Amino acid sequence: VLAMLQHTLMNLCAHPSFKVLSACSAPRMPERSVSFCSDTWNSVMSEIGNGIGKPYHKDDRQQLHVLASQLVLRGTEACVGHQSLCSELAQQLSSVGWWGSDQISCLVTDEPWANAHNKFAASLSNTTAHLPLLNNTANYANELLAANAYVHQYERYGVEQDFLQSALVSLEQILADYQTVMDL
Repeated sequence: VLAMLQHTLMNLCAHPSFKVLSACSAPRMPERSVSFCSDTWNSVMSEIGNGIGKPYHKDDRQQLHVLASQLVLRGTEACVGHQSLCSELAQQLSSVGWWGSDQISCLVTDEPWANAHNKFAASLSNTTAHLPLLNNTANYANELLAANAYVHQYERYGVEQDFLQSALVSLEQILADYQTVMDL
């Protein structure tokens, strides 16, 4: 299991500059509603595609790029149609060509969860979808740091202003690295 996790993380974060991952799963519903649900694989995969591509890009899919994604399909008939489901998802998303051939990989089992969804998908992805949120966070942190806001409270617990500035520089470098992907 550890070797498989290590392989997955190396595929998702093959370069140290691109290390921000997002997770999503489908279907998402209360446990008490599962018995009333009859999801199809297409609806589950559509929800996964939206989860990968739209957590922060509500209307702007052109700016989203997928560097890598690990997809897990679990449930009835998952093994039968997983190739077509994964290729449909790959067509729906804008992948980065230079990353490698394993941009979207799948782990599949026909065994459904006990007392749960008969079709379930989860994804761990390295995408540019998080850029707007991180950019807003960096801008807000810059404003706070420039005004020395809350710095005294951090210093009270041993976190110096230099450390805060260094962390902000690291965040801005991550943003710049992901921005280069969008500019290609």
